[in-house]
Amino acid sequence: MANDSMASGTGSLTTMKILWRRAPAWRLACMLALLGSLCFVFFPPQWKTETELPDGTFPAPSYTSKVEPTLLEPVAQAAPVSAQPAAAAGPASARPAPSNASAGPAALPAAAPAVAAEPPSPKTASLSLAPPGAANNGSGLDDALTGHLYSGTIAAAGYTVPLPDGKWALLANGRLTRKSGPPGVIFYLGKIEHKKLMGAAIIYALKDPSATIDAKTFSVSPGCARKTASYLVKTANDDDNALPNNCWYVDMYFAGDMQRWADKSFHMDNLTRAAAGDLAAKGVELPQDLPYVHFLFGEKTGLLYADFKFNPAAEGINSPVVPDFLDSDWAPGNIARHPEKVAFQAKLKAWGESFYPRMREAFKSGLPVAETGAPAAAASAP
Repeated sequence: MANDSMASGTGSLTTMKILWRRAPAWRLACMLALLGSLCFVFFPPQWKTETELPDGTFPAPSYTSKVEPTLLEPVAQAAPVSAQPAAAAGPASARPAPSNASAGPAALPAAAPAVAAEPPSPKTASLSLAPPGAANNGSGLDDALTGHLYSGTIAAAGYTVPLPDGKWALLANGRLTRKSGPPGVIFYLGKIEHKKLMGAAIIYALKDPSATIDAKTFSVSPGCARKTASYLVKTANDDDNALPNNCWYVDMYFAGDMQRWADKSFHMDNLTRAAAGDLAAKGVELPQDLPYVHFLFGEKTGLLYADFKFNPAAEGINSPVVPDFLDSDWAPGNIARHPEKVAFQAKLKAWGESFYPRMREAFKSGLPVAETGAPAAAASAP
C-alpha cells in the first residue's frame, strides 16, 4: 500500500515536470496563479464600509449652475442653498421645536431667481466712406460722393465763371480739343438737394493766346442762329476781331432722355451720358424738364460757353411724364396753355438779363494778356 502511494506521488510529480517542459500554456497559468496568490497575501483588499451618520446630522446641500457664462454677458446663477445642521444627537423628542414649524420648506432661504441675459440689440453696419455727420451739405449725399461743392464761382481754363446760387457738384468733365492749339475744359455741374437734381450747369472754356480760334472750323454750340429759343439776345462785339456768335437766350432741355443713359443705342453726347450715369449711381432723382439760359462769348483769343439749367419743381411746377419733348408742356406749341410755365420762363429771362453782365465780365477779364499789358488780340491788330 505504501509503495503504491509513493508510486502515485512520484508519477504525479513526473507528470508535472513533463507538463512544465512541454506545455507552455500550462506553465504560464501556474505562474499567474502563484503571482495572484502572493498579491492577495501581501496586499489584502480593503473592503468599503458605510458609516451611519448620527441621528440629526445632515450634510449641507449646495447647488451650482451648469450654465457657462457667455462672452457677451455673464448669466446670473442661483444662490447656493444651505441648511443649518440640526442640534446634537439625541432623541427626537428632546430636540427643541423650530420657532416657525408651520412654515415648512418656505422657512429655508429662497434661491435667487435666475435672470436671463438679454441679447445685445443689433446695429446696422455703416458702409459710408465719409466720416459721421458728413451728409450735412443739403444734397442728401455724403461728402465722399459729392466731392468738393462749388459756390459763387468756378475756375475754368483761366476764366472765373460765375455760378447761380447754391452748391454745385462736379458730375462729369472732359477736354475741349482741336487739331492745333491748346486744349480747353468741359464741366458738367449739378445742384443736388435731398437727392434730387435741382439744377445743372455745362461750361466750355478755351483760351488761345495765338489768336487762331475760327468760328468756321470750331464751334461748341448752334450759336446765335438758334431758331427754337424763346428769347434771344445778340450782343454787340466790343473788338474788331470778335467772332459773330456772342449772344444769350432762353430755351428748353428735355431731361427725360437722361434716364436712358445706359442704352448705348440711344443718341446722347458722352458728357451728358457720363453725368446721368453718375447721378443714377448715387441714387439722385432726375427731372424730366430743365428750362435753361445759354450764354456764348467768342473771340479769336478765347471762347466761353455756359448753360444754366433750372428745375421748375423748385417752385412747385410739375409736368406729366411723356416719352418725347414734342408732347411736353414746355414745347413751343404747348407752353401757351400753361400760364405757370410761361411765368417761370419769364423769370428766366429776367434772371438772364441780370446775370449777363457777370458772364461778360468773366469772359473779358479772362482773355490772354500780352507782356505789354494790352490784350493780345489788340496788340496783333494792324
